[in-house]
Parts: sequence; C-alpha cells; structure tokens
Amino acid sequence: MKTTINHLYSSILFFSSILLLILFVILPGCVDAPNPIGAEILPETDLLLLKQDTLYATSHETRFFFSNNSSLDKFCVGKFQSYETWGLLGFFGLPDSLTNVRVLNASIRLKAAYHFGDSASNISFRAYRMVTSWVGDSLTLDSLRNFQSNYYDATPLQLSYSGAIGDTDYITIDIPDTSIVRQWLATVNDSTQYNYGLLLEPTNSSVIMGFASYYTLDTASMPTLTIEYEKDGEVQTYVHYYSLSRFLSSPTPTSASFSTIIKDSSEFFYAQNGIPYRGTLTFDVSSIPNPSNINSGFLYLTLEPTRSLSNNYMHDSVMVTQLNSDGTLSYPWISLSSVTTDSLGNRVYKIDIKKGIAYWIRKYYPAQIVIFGYGESSSFDRFAFYGSQASINLKPRLEILYSTR
Repeated sequence: MKTTINHLYSSILFFSSILLLILFVILPGCVDAPNPIGAEILPETDLLLLKQDTLYATSHETRFFFSNNSSLDKFCVGKFQSYETWGLLGFFGLPDSLTNVRVLNASIRLKAAYHFGDSASNISFRAYRMVTSWVGDSLTLDSLRNFQSNYYDATPLQLSYSGAIGDTDYITIDIPDTSIVRQWLATVNDSTQYNYGLLLEPTNSSVIMGFASYYTLDTASMPTLTIEYEKDGEVQTYVHYYSLSRFLSSPTPTSASFSTIIKDSSEFFYAQNGIPYRGTLTFDVSSIPNPSNINSGFLYLTLEPTRSLSNNYMHDSVMVTQLNSDGTLSYPWISLSSVTTDSLGNRVYKIDIKKGIAYWIRKYYPAQIVIFGYGESSSFDRFAFYGSQASINLKPRLEILYSTR
C-alpha cells in the first residue's frame, strides 16, 4: 500500500513539472505585441476606426468685451493713432495721524514700465478729482465721456504733466494745490469727505505710456505719494505706498479708421488688446460622430500682418476658450497658441483645442470659441486673422484626429 501511495505521489510531481514547463513556454508569448492574424474574423463593430477630418469656420465676428485691469502690474495713459487711454490712480489707507497736519507740499512719483507708439514723443495729461468708485468691471471710457458728472469733477486740478519719458524713467508730478491732499487725509475721520483718487486724461497724440502699479514685483517702482507737512512746529515727510490703479481705453471719438478696421468683418477678425476686442469663430462639428474618442484637435489661424500691430513688449501668442451662446465665457478649457510658418511663408497660430472638441460633440457647449491676446489687459497689440470668408488655404480650420468603433 505504501509503495502504491509513493508511486502515485511521484506521478503527480511528474505531471506537475510537465504542466509548469508547458506554461513557462506558452506564457511569454502572451505579452508579445498583437498581430493581425485572426483580425479578419472579428466583427467590424469591435474594431477601432481611426479617422482624420478638417473642418473650416462657418462664421466669424469681432466683439467688444469688458475687461478689468485693476490688479495688473501697470496702468496706462496716452494716445496713439486710433487709441485713447485714460488712467485712474488713487492712494488709499492714509494714516489717521496726519488728519490735522498742515500740508506744505505734495507730489506723486511714477516709474515708466511700457510704451506703445513713439517713445521719443511727449506724454502729457491733466488730472481730475474722481467723485465715485471706479473699480467695477462694467466701467468704460465711453461712460466717462458721456456721463462725466457721474464720475469726475469737470474742473481740472492744478496737477498735470508734459514731457518725454524713457522706458525706465521715474517722473515726479507736483500737486500745487494741496487742498485735495488735505481732503484725502480728512476722510479718515470725517465721513463728509471723500477720496476716490484721480482721473488722468491724456492731452498728447503719439504715445501711450504704462506706469508701474502697486502690484509690480519691483516694489521700488510702485507709485508713491509724498507729503511734506508740519505738525507741532516740526516739518516732516511721509511717503505712502498703497495705491490702486487701472486704465480705460477705446478708439478716439473721431477715429473712423479704427472703426473701419474692426468692423471690416467680411474677410478678417481681430484680437485687439487693451480695449479689448476679441475674435469669435463658429464651427459645424456635426460630422464627428458621438461617441468618439478625440485623439487630437488643433485650431489653425493665419495672421494678416498689414492689419496687425505690435511692438517690443508684445506677447506673440493668443489664447482660446469657450464662448457660450449668450456671449459669456465659461472657461471649461483654455489653450495658448504656438506659432508656425506655412509653406507660403504665412504666420500661423496653432492652438490645441482637443478638450473643446470633446465638449462640442457631446453637446455640452455650442461649437463657438473666442480668441484673445495673451497680453490682452496689459498691452495694445492687435492680431488680425483671416476669417471664414477667406480663401481655403487661409481661413480658420480645425484638424481633428478621432477614433470610433
């Protein structure tokens, strides 16, 4: 009996070894790359079909959008060609220790940080006392022009500047009438007084200057308000650093050329920084089945250089995101362009919008996009692109690689 059991045990070990050897030979083949053998017997519905399609924009437009630049590292003032920009600057949070001092002198110091136009020409502006808050998103330069009494005192202050400014120069603006400074100081303890800062209206014609704001990374460049005062018979100097600023821009009221450029929508659309105007595009993506897996999707925009404007401060990129049917932006995705050159030498902006296409085919959003400059709120560059009515090799297009079952 014992011999039989030993014989059975030996047989089991033998067959187990044979089985392990077979598995050892077979299993490595399971990790090899699949080959087409047997593919023809699979149902066609089980295969992934890779397809590529090119879609062209069905319509385009250039629209005005509200923009708030109050937290930027600079604010601008000036005029150049068809552009006009008014600056707003306020010094807030003044100390209550200066409420009843005798103000002897006061001045504002600014540092140049940007220019658009002829940097060698004079920048000049005059100042007005603001009578209401100006930090809201919906405030525009047209509002200031058309409803002046709602926003600022019509009588200019004894505060102005005129002169050429280098790209990194500091300027000092004297405040001869110190009554406005006394009013700012009085607001700390007197609710009948107000401090809404200053409006700077440009009176020049050939350059827009940008000045460093409180939000600049270079703290030495911040706007400052210097007050020389007398208290208890002693003359002292106080320097205040906390300020808020922004700028409002639009075409000059007499600028027919700007209106002609922006409204010329038959063949071109624009991304105009600083004001701003943004380009919008519509595509018909109904030819892409749902569901589909979007492997890649790129938008191509061709620049028309003679209608575009740039300078040394330019960010040569545009951004793209979702435009809703009511004209609002939802930002479910956002993409930045790269720049290439086509076979004809045209400058082409390439933007990855794979996520947008995936939303569109699932009907989460309409197939509409908005195009705006990367430096939209801090520069005045203009991008002119060929639109939906341009020739086939120039019009905006989507190149989509997708797979379906």
